[in-house]
Amino acid sequence: FGIEMGDKTLRHVYEVLEHHLQEGEFVTRVAADNFCLLLHNADKPMLVNRLEVMSRDINRFNYGIERKYFLSFVFGVCPVLDPNLPLTQLLDRANVALKSIKDTGDSRLFACRFYSDLDRLKLMREKEMENRMQDALNAGEFVVYLQPKLSLKDNTIAGAEALVRWQDPEHGLIPPDEFIPFFEKNRFIIDVDLYVFEQVCMLLRRWLDAGLTPVPISVNMSRAHLVHSNFLDTYKACDENGVPPELLEIELTETLVFKNPDMLFQVIDQIHRRGYRCSMDDFGSGYSSLNLLKDLRMDTLKLDRAFFTSEN
Repeated sequence: FGIEMGDKTLRHVYEVLEHHLQEGEFVTRVAADNFCLLLHNADKPMLVNRLEVMSRDINRFNYGIERKYFLSFVFGVCPVLDPNLPLTQLLDRANVALKSIKDTGDSRLFACRFYSDLDRLKLMREKEMENRMQDALNAGEFVVYLQPKLSLKDNTIAGAEALVRWQDPEHGLIPPDEFIPFFEKNRFIIDVDLYVFEQVCMLLRRWLDAGLTPVPISVNMSRAHLVHSNFLDTYKACDENGVPPELLEIELTETLVFKNPDMLFQVIDQIHRRGYRCSMDDFGSGYSSLNLLKDLRMDTLKLDRAFFTSEN
């Protein structure tokens, strides 16, 4: 809407917040669209209700107009339990709470979170991983394990899935749920996926050179790859190691069905054109429909356990 309207909106937000202040309370705009409030302490429900009233009042300008534009607000709150703590440290803690909301992708018009020391520890852990992740990848700390797939027809191993773990020299073996979500968020998952693919291709080459008959191995592909239409061009290890592409299976997640079904169909076609197999993990765990089965040209469908359990 232009700089002038942006400035007008910021003034409006400030004026409404100021109108809600009690004696001895303060508001300031810190930067961009970030504001800082210093309010009298109260129990959590009362404070949350007060902040929600402020956000609703700010959006009151939409009443009666045809083209509505609602502003969403997220509040990170740090109660001042120790008045001796520096103001900058209190602000940092409020920002930790604020960042925790944003990391969850909360899209509501109003969201509020109170500072927790667990949030701070999580951010510190993520920062530590971010500082070490590239060196860890270069040092080979990410280890690939194979989970066998058993054929129920003849009780033989019919394939395997490549799973990655982080063998940290200080923290030991780190399970994927501690680093994969963070890597998906900062997009380092692209490098990890390609590393796993390369390791699998090298393993298949060793099996072939040893005169063994390899089974197909599936590797996970994060949707972070799919922002580029030529995403498969980076998967060079198969050609570089002379591995038949049919020995590799690219595993996608079910979230693509909900996010962008049309893109999913295009991605499957691209994978098949390269000669790879294609599978989908956790089908049925989210928004997918059995009606899609007739359109999905998947080689393997991994059904979510919800298909096989019933609640009384």
